[in-house]
Amino acid sequence: MKIFLASFAAVTLLWITGCTSVGSNNVYFAGFNDHRNPDSRTNDGNMEYFGFSKDYKKGDWGFETGVNTYVDSYRQQSYSLFTKISHEKFRMKYITPVIAANCSYKGRSHDNDSMKTICSPPLSLRLGPEKGIFGYFTAVPKVGTLTDGFVMLELGYRFMK
Repeated sequence: MKIFLASFAAVTLLWITGCTSVGSNNVYFAGFNDHRNPDSRTNDGNMEYFGFSKDYKKGDWGFETGVNTYVDSYRQQSYSLFTKISHEKFRMKYITPVIAANCSYKGRSHDNDSMKTICSPPLSLRLGPEKGIFGYFTAVPKVGTLTDGFVMLELGYRFMK
């Protein structure tokens, strides 16, 4: 876990080196999920989600880098480090497509209390204005035994200077 955190932090710092802070901070205060075929033990609904992030910019590229904690599908307290990447060319008034570099330390299965590290590049839509309340909508397809497929909504508030 320590190697994972150190590696992700180093890559993120190298990634945003040369970027300009845009003076906005984000606080995530809620998260909800809905699984395609949930097991009776699956945590569906409230994820007890909390996190924070900071926005950076390099040219037309936007980067939101942060951390969060949540209760995962296996009812384990989980942690993620992420950088959400967007481009001005694809930004619409209240909708922005985003790809994330996301690494999570989360539950392994319903039958095991152990944890695993998983890194993925989820695609999301950022919904809402530049300042104030916003959401990220993510749909994850079924991928073998890795996930049964689900949709997720993260809610947050962006503070601008």
